[in-house]
Amino acid sequence: MDNGNSPNNNFSSFNSSDEDFINMDLDALIEDDKLYKELFSEENKNIAETEDIFRSYEIEQTNTASDVWKSPYEMEQTNTESDVTKVENIISFFLYSMIGNPLDLVFVSENFILSRLYMETLTLGIKVHSNVIDLWSHILNYEEKQKGNKRYYFDTNLIGEDILKDSLSFEKKFDIFKEKMISSMGFNDDLISFKDFDMVYFPIKHFGHYYLLVLNLKELKFLLLDNNKIIESKSFGGADLYVGVDAYGGVPDLLKLTLKWATKENHIDNGIYVMLHMDSYIDEKASSWNDTLLPEGEEQQKQLNRLRSKFATKILLSNLNMMKHEFIKHPENFDAFPIEDKKRVLQFAYNNWFKRYFDYI
Repeated sequence: MDNGNSPNNNFSSFNSSDEDFINMDLDALIEDDKLYKELFSEENKNIAETEDIFRSYEIEQTNTASDVWKSPYEMEQTNTESDVTKVENIISFFLYSMIGNPLDLVFVSENFILSRLYMETLTLGIKVHSNVIDLWSHILNYEEKQKGNKRYYFDTNLIGEDILKDSLSFEKKFDIFKEKMISSMGFNDDLISFKDFDMVYFPIKHFGHYYLLVLNLKELKFLLLDNNKIIESKSFGGADLYVGVDAYGGVPDLLKLTLKWATKENHIDNGIYVMLHMDSYIDEKASSWNDTLLPEGEEQQKQLNRLRSKFATKILLSNLNMMKHEFIKHPENFDAFPIEDKKRVLQFAYNNWFKRYFDYI
């Protein structure tokens, strides 16, 4: 399956040692420009044998959940430079394996649930689903509240296609926005007034492209963070998305920040950029903001691939996730698989991801 602009996702450099596998940094797995669907040669494609592995996995599951597993970024901003940890490797590769019922819940809190199917869109080479970004907002709000900070994150439903329509007047857009905001914040007057916040974040999905709108309440201005550096009209997915700032719904007094890591060719990872910007952006005047994220190219792609593992681990191992300990036993079992079995499962999973996803949507 061609995802349009698939990043370098060749896993053929797996070592034979299981110890090497679980300690391997993602960038060590990326050596050439093969598509993810070409992970393994034709002679390794044995569907019947892979299905046997799936069946053996179901038989061998045990209750061995560990209390010591945690994300390095619990209550912390995600680091773009650091290597992927052993725990992050195990969690993310189990997610990429797509083993289990797609409808199984992998995240449950008092206010949010998410199934495995949507979390699997954090797999390398797949565009992340908006439900994952909405969950990311949920987790960041939880952490901000715990830390006593003054940032608030909405989900992607607040500013949708209904508000971004060119045919609507600004007054009508504002009425829709206000109604949805009140509903989103649970009719809580203190939240709706924004009196306790300095920055408010609006992740937006428009014609399949994600970007981030930030309201700076200290200076009363809107800021736009979009990894796509193209300003002129650009046809993408049958729609003209970028025609100056008007392409972003006609937001008044909008300042689009210049990002040194902005891209021209990457149409797959815009959701990952949005998750990173939500996590790390505090003030455009901070000269060190994301200065570790490299310009577009192979090395930046490696950083984005590592971020997928880091985000997945932070979400699934969050203290907010009441399914955390139930979930952990599954990657622990998958990690015990022989290295060749892991390779076959990963290959089978990606080759069948498109059908798996649309069978349940």
